[in-house]
Amino acid sequence: MSEHSQIALPIALTIVEVESIRQSFLSLLPASLTVDASAVDHVDSAGLQLLASACKTVAENGGHIEWKGVTTSLAESAEQCGLKQVMGLPSVH
Repeated sequence: MSEHSQIALPIALTIVEVESIRQSFLSLLPASLTVDASAVDHVDSAGLQLLASACKTVAENGGHIEWKGVTTSLAESAEQCGLKQVMGLPSVH
């Protein structure tokens, strides 16, 4: 049976917050994750890089990430950087 963990992302996912969020991810990886992104209002390239790296690590270890509440801000930022598909983000309308 594989382990499944949950993490909730903050309102801002920028270089300022990345290190503390990275520590949270590291304590949970490589387990499959549910990522609650419903609060994310602002994300920068450092935040996107962290999320893409976490997705890659989970996938390489046979797990998956289930996205919950992906905001338009996160989806659009990931799409602009070419990471939406890599991260497995659902379409947001």
